[in-house]
Amino acid sequence: MTQTLTIIGFIVIFAIIGGLYLKKKNMSFDGEVIDKDIKETDNINNTVNNMDRPGTISFGNKNNVSHFYSIKVRTTAGKDIHWNISEGKYEIIKIGDFVTKRSGTTDIEIIQKIADTNEQSPVARSG
Repeated sequence: MTQTLTIIGFIVIFAIIGGLYLKKKNMSFDGEVIDKDIKETDNINNTVNNMDRPGTISFGNKNNVSHFYSIKVRTTAGKDIHWNISEGKYEIIKIGDFVTKRSGTTDIEIIQKIADTNEQSPVARSG
């Protein structure tokens, strides 16, 4: 009985996650980028990147920090939408650019770029 409830629980969780993904994928909008954001997450307690243990191999992020990039878009309908993007897309998109998100994809496309005014992105630079 407990095993059956566990299986049903997993099915419900996967159905919810799948439904949220499909909702986001099927969403479409056009609008202007009004803000950009980078969030950092400290991974000190992440055992994959914990180099204090002997015999541990670490792949990828060696600084124990993960970065998450997002933009805020004001749609042509006047609604503000926060959208997660890749680091590469974050570096390309500027505040004031017009973007579109087509139904059937999760990617943002730039449809009109503003003139480059040497905008400084809020990325920490080491000197």
